[in-house]
Amino acid sequence: MGKSNGIAVLLSMVIPGAGQIYKEHVFRGLLILFGGSVVLIGMRLMYFLPIYYVIQVADAYYLKEKVPIKTDGRRKNAKQK
Repeated sequence: MGKSNGIAVLLSMVIPGAGQIYKEHVFRGLLILFGGSVVLIGMRLMYFLPIYYVIQVADAYYLKEKVPIKTDGRRKNAKQK
């Protein structure tokens, strides 16, 4: 069974990027956690933080889980011919 969208949203509401990390998109989550916040604060665009916050929570909700790839380059759930 897949990872819960609800848990991803709750995690992202507490810590921006945690929902993405929970859904195994680690680089994306770390980029949201450190990159976006630092840039917005550093550029004194703090009035965009609420918008940024809502967008990253929605991203965690709609983000699909990664589908594992076999070593031959095909997805595990791909139908065999």
